[in-house]
Amino acid sequence: SLIVILLINVSSSFVLVGRNHPSGQHWLSERRLPFHHFHHSNFAKPRLAFISKKSKTNSNALNERKQEIDNDQNSEDEDITSEKSQNVRYRARVAYDGTKYSGWQVQSVPNNPNHRTVQGELQKVLSRRFQKPVSIVGAGRTDSGVHARGQAIQFDLSTHLNENNIKELEYSLNQMLEKDIRVWDVNVAPLEERDGANYRWSAMKSANQKLYSYRFCTNHAMSPTMRYTRVHIDVPLDIDRMAGILKHFEGTHDFRAFSGAIEANEKKRGTNISTIKTVYKVDLVEEGYGLYRVDFYLKGALYKMVRNMVGSSLEVCKGRMEEQRLIDLLHQKSSCADNSATTAIVFSRKDNRTKPAPPEGLTLEWVYYDNF
Repeated sequence: SLIVILLINVSSSFVLVGRNHPSGQHWLSERRLPFHHFHHSNFAKPRLAFISKKSKTNSNALNERKQEIDNDQNSEDEDITSEKSQNVRYRARVAYDGTKYSGWQVQSVPNNPNHRTVQGELQKVLSRRFQKPVSIVGAGRTDSGVHARGQAIQFDLSTHLNENNIKELEYSLNQMLEKDIRVWDVNVAPLEERDGANYRWSAMKSANQKLYSYRFCTNHAMSPTMRYTRVHIDVPLDIDRMAGILKHFEGTHDFRAFSGAIEANEKKRGTNISTIKTVYKVDLVEEGYGLYRVDFYLKGALYKMVRNMVGSSLEVCKGRMEEQRLIDLLHQKSSCADNSATTAIVFSRKDNRTKPAPPEGLTLEWVYYDNF
């Protein structure tokens, strides 16, 4: 008899399996982004918090943006004349359930196969698909257990893909990924003009602002189906007072007392880290049936900053911390906005005895760009 062996290299070619694209409701559809089908035309972009032209160009916002760029070693900022820029840059949106992952960023943990990150999983499948290492850069990092609906990424390839190839790539990546990570709206990133030169689009530097949401439940008991995406507050909570406390965070402040591991990172890097951040808007939204959501529109966030803002506000609302103490921690004297001079730091994280709110309630809802 004649035996014919057919070898198919799945990782080096686009593979379309004989079934429909992923569809149906998903845990991510709890809020306003409909996940009936993972295609960019079906996603409703959350509304951008109002930012005046004046606030966009003030020194605090500009220095904050520069600090974010300088602090991230994975940042790329080459103009179109550089050798690296000869590759084609692609961008995409990523949604994920962060429950099983050790955060976003790839970390070196020897001999621990269970230490998985979202960035690591994405790089793994892209590298398998193209049979060579492919690195990605995200718009921001999320902690272990934190979710995302509108994370943005960039990656470079030596190959130019047409529209059909990109659609096939998007679909094949979602077939290769676990069901708790989805990629959508893959496209070729445009060039941007900055300071008289053309630069490639950057997931970090091209971003205008971000929207984080924190969800909690105040009912006597919370549905077990919400346990990975919402936090149960098991004591009576004055919602009106909570809304007022959260408003203290609006504006440009020094968030050193509301961030994590700042001193350790400064010692590791040998340089000071700016902890001045701008929060454009904070809204406490009632979703009905004892469910609430806090929306934070901000320029950028420090490590655990959003969770610390929620955790401190809850402690004040519960009567375990004085509201004036929170205000003092927020309005301390610290580094000057232009980093030209510094004064003695009054408060640090150790002076804020409150704990950060649990990670499962937090979601990176959206990263805003001019045309993405």
